[in-house]
Amino acid sequence: MNDRLDTPELPIAEQELAEASAPCGGLGVGVPVKERHPGSHGGHPGGHPAGAVTQRQRHGGARSTGFRPGGGPQAIAYEQRTGIKAPRIIAWEITRSCNLSCVHCRAAAEFGHYEGELSLDQIKATVDDIVTISNPIFILTGGEPLMRPDIWEIVDHIHGA
Repeated sequence: MNDRLDTPELPIAEQELAEASAPCGGLGVGVPVKERHPGSHGGHPGGHPAGAVTQRQRHGGARSTGFRPGGGPQAIAYEQRTGIKAPRIIAWEITRSCNLSCVHCRAAAEFGHYEGELSLDQIKATVDDIVTISNPIFILTGGEPLMRPDIWEIVDHIHGA
């Protein structure tokens, strides 16, 4: 056994790879697991940066106790009414505009406005409709979403919905 990694002996190249891919990019390599993160699986040296689980869950984000994307009474009512589960995650291609024009891009995105993109008012109305049936996680994609001059208004509206 290798005392440094608590793993069986490996050839030198494999041992270096194991150390490089250790938690925290190898920080704490050479320090026994129990000293880096007492009572754990070998995570962050000195403990997890977010602290205890109860501290992490107080911030009200996606990992908080009680948050369930696509959950809630409106989602249950929607499923009972339609037989379709309410969306939990919405990946929304908010624009095809992009400043890169990569050859391999599946969206064939290019710089400039595209005909048929929703206006800010249409986006807000769509978000308002979605939140009547679900509380999903929104992922805004593109193209490059930051190319939309109104992107922060969209984000604020989604956040407030």
